[in-house]
Amino acid sequence: MTTTRTAGSLLALLCAFAVTACSANATAPDQPAQATSAQQTSTQQTSTTAPATSAKRSPATPPPPYEVTVPERTRKTAQGFPVNVCVPDRLDPQVLSLTTSDGFHLPAIELGSGDRVILLDHESGYYICSWLDTAEKLAAKGYHVLVFEYRGHGAAQKSSVDLDKFDTDTSAALAELHRRGAKSMLLGGASCGGSSAARLAAKEPQLVGLLILSSPSKCGGDSVAAIRKVTEPAFFAVEPDDYSGNVIGEVQKLYEAPGRPRPTSTWRSCPAGRTAPTCCATPKPRTGWKS
Repeated sequence: MTTTRTAGSLLALLCAFAVTACSANATAPDQPAQATSAQQTSTQQTSTTAPATSAKRSPATPPPPYEVTVPERTRKTAQGFPVNVCVPDRLDPQVLSLTTSDGFHLPAIELGSGDRVILLDHESGYYICSWLDTAEKLAAKGYHVLVFEYRGHGAAQKSSVDLDKFDTDTSAALAELHRRGAKSMLLGGASCGGSSAARLAAKEPQLVGLLILSSPSKCGGDSVAAIRKVTEPAFFAVEPDDYSGNVIGEVQKLYEAPGRPRPTSTWRSCPAGRTAPTCCATPKPRTGWKS
């Protein structure tokens, strides 16, 4: 997965899609904060955006001590939460911990407030900061955003990477957002995170949209079978160089899943040499596959 993204371009993609997906259920957004960051990578957070916080957030309780997956990539916040070293100190008050149904502890960051919610799932083999800069900018525009780290990654409780448990981890994040009052939910993810988002989207009663970025059709489960049940707007994008070009056909399988409605879906495959965020910054509805 290409992990260096132009934040402005990807933000335009997400916001354009989020506005389209959420418009029917939207309430007035919170007052946006000023965003100044221009770029983000998976291993270094450079944003200077003031964190968008929730005025109603109650103090979170740190998890019991646990052995982290990658100690050299982990630090503890002043409040006692393990978190990836890529997360800047200024976001420490927004760090929380998720507990999965099978008892694993996962670090998460909650940004913004309100009932219009976006959950962003990172790629297998990467970290919570893959989406962090984008999450901050979306929160500054009035959305309530959550990013988290899968087990077997970074500051999550020690485990090997288990793709079969991605849905269990994503479910823990969804449960937390529902507990915090989500009324409309846009699920998105990159690579295997997007595959999991597709499967959970099929079960999400508050779903208003789905975002897929370079995601395999089968990673931890069959996303093709699940996505047939998704009737809400869906956006599909792919970086042609991901997985040596093999992912294009995988995303196409998701887009062309038999029985899935087409008119509310968007597909665009970017020409060689152009990154997916730049190519797909202005999504337009399409009723067929376009490369």
